[in-house]
Amino acid sequence: MSGHPGPELAIETARLVKVFGENRAVDGIDLAVPAGTVYGVMGPNGAVKTTAVKMLATLLRPDGGEAHVFGKDVVREADAVRGRVSLTGQYASVDEDLTGTENLVLLGRLLGHSKAAARARSAQLLEAFGLAEAADRQIKNYSGGMRRRIDIAASILNTPDLLFLDEPTTGLDPRSRNQVCDRPPRPSALSASLTFGWRAMLKIKHVPEQLFDVTAFPIMMVLMYAYLFGGALAGSVAEYIQFLLPGILTISIVMITMYTGVAVNTDIAKGVFDRFRTLPIWRPAPMVGYLLGDVIRYLIASVVMLAVGLIIGYRPHGGVLGVVAGVALLMIFSFAFSWIWTMFGLLLRTEKSVMGVSMMVIFPLTFLSNVFVEPRTMPGWLQAFVNNSPVTHVATAVRELMAGNWPAADIGWTLGWSAVLLPSSAR
Repeated sequence: MSGHPGPELAIETARLVKVFGENRAVDGIDLAVPAGTVYGVMGPNGAVKTTAVKMLATLLRPDGGEAHVFGKDVVREADAVRGRVSLTGQYASVDEDLTGTENLVLLGRLLGHSKAAARARSAQLLEAFGLAEAADRQIKNYSGGMRRRIDIAASILNTPDLLFLDEPTTGLDPRSRNQVCDRPPRPSALSASLTFGWRAMLKIKHVPEQLFDVTAFPIMMVLMYAYLFGGALAGSVAEYIQFLLPGILTISIVMITMYTGVAVNTDIAKGVFDRFRTLPIWRPAPMVGYLLGDVIRYLIASVVMLAVGLIIGYRPHGGVLGVVAGVALLMIFSFAFSWIWTMFGLLLRTEKSVMGVSMMVIFPLTFLSNVFVEPRTMPGWLQAFVNNSPVTHVATAVRELMAGNWPAADIGWTLGWSAVLLPSSAR
């Protein structure tokens, strides 16, 4: 870049380029914006103002040229850039299922504030933006102007050195520019991940119907398969449930994992994920947070299914320790398996496409296993697939642990599959 003496530059670009397919959307932008100034860019819709802002905020990678923010390269030093900028996009990028206070406290925690400091700063901003009376209402019940104001408030929680405002047409109260706070240290990877996990719990609090798939669905699965196949395959429901329950527990939890990808895709579609990406936090923290929240849902489903199983005759000979060991192993595998759907949620463009692709993968993988019957009754070619399926290894390990045995080989295979799935998907 230029390197000439003069005032510090907040933004400096040279021949900045962004290409989408055959469309050269940004074609050689040159900018030099001094620090401490207000700089406006005007143009009609389609003038790629948002695209340029996203490159400077590290959300899009330039295809050519250079861009620096306070002397830091937006590609090679993206983490350093995120620590000094904040972005308010064209649309409110806050979680509409949470309240105004919960949104700001969540982001404050991710920026490194203590819980008390995050609450104090949130209250200060809600008052400054005229939202104090609406602080405990869910964002989805806010008006358009109120959503815009809470979005801008979220962008100045940490008093950034550079604030990008993409079409901030309503709600900006000049008094808010005088509200300042000291910057806390960057939160640890664990702290950021746990904060996102807390967000998942808040969403359950406000949208309890999302627990349907971990309560009603498991009950339906246990009762339907036990009474449908029990007499035909084992002579009685009481006999069949001993074989079925650990397997149906495995298949139900594994199937529930696909909703992680749907949640990720929904946040991307609503713009919430863009705000998370501009924060100076450990990059996988949002993904880990989604999965930590889902582990709680998996545990709820496990408790529900075991309770129903005990009512209709299931008796785990491994006792409490065997049940706990089986569920723990299933949680490890499900956590690793969930990363596949997280990857789909990031790569696919719509919620429906995530669901469709997930179903195509998960149905043959779960049903072509030893969950319902022993593989020895199957054709030879099918046995070869079923005996090597990860779901078969998990179901067998859980079944044997709950029966009081120690299936070392299947435990090893389950942990091995988990070790392969986690880094492969996370990459």
